[in-house]
Formats: sequence, C-alpha cells, structure tokens
Amino acid sequence: MVGEKKRFAAPIAVELKGKKYQVIDVADAGDLLLTNWPADTARRRKAMLAVMVALRGQGDIAQARKAFINAAVEVFALRDVDAARDHASEWSVGRMLGARR
Repeated sequence: MVGEKKRFAAPIAVELKGKKYQVIDVADAGDLLLTNWPADTARRRKAMLAVMVALRGQGDIAQARKAFINAAVEVFALRDVDAARDHASEWSVGRMLGARR
C-alpha cells in the first residue's frame, strides 16, 4: 500500500548539500531524490523509478535501496560504510564514501 512504511533492511547514511540524513525507508529515499538531490542523472532517475514502483507495492524494496545507493555513490553523497561494502564490486569503497581523487 502507498501509505505503508516500506523499511529498508538497514538505514543508509548520506550527506547532501552539507546536511546528513539517515534514510530508513522507501519514502525517505523518494523525498531526498525528489527535493534535495544535487544532480539530475540517469542513476537518480533509475532510483526514482525503483522507489516509485516499490511505494506502489509493485517492486522490490531491496532493488529500490540498491538503486538509491548507486545514485548516492554517483554524487559522492554516501556516508555509510556497510552500504558501500554491499556494492564494492561496482565501485571502490573510498570512492563510494566521497573520497575524491
């Protein structure tokens, strides 16, 4: 159901525009992607779609979480070591946590 909280398996720590957030569910992710995201990218749009589908109960919450993490990695917003390790095969953990080269 749309009004039902769809919690992530674990929260995701991100920092956007100097403010820190703990994203605990699909609705939190959607709110940040819609209102505070620093760049309109393909990964952001993919995450928004995954979140919307999960909110409607037609998609997988784990997939929405993964898409959100990938979007956060792209804009150097991810501040969550555990989430970074979940996706270490795609990116280096240092890069995921915002270490710019």
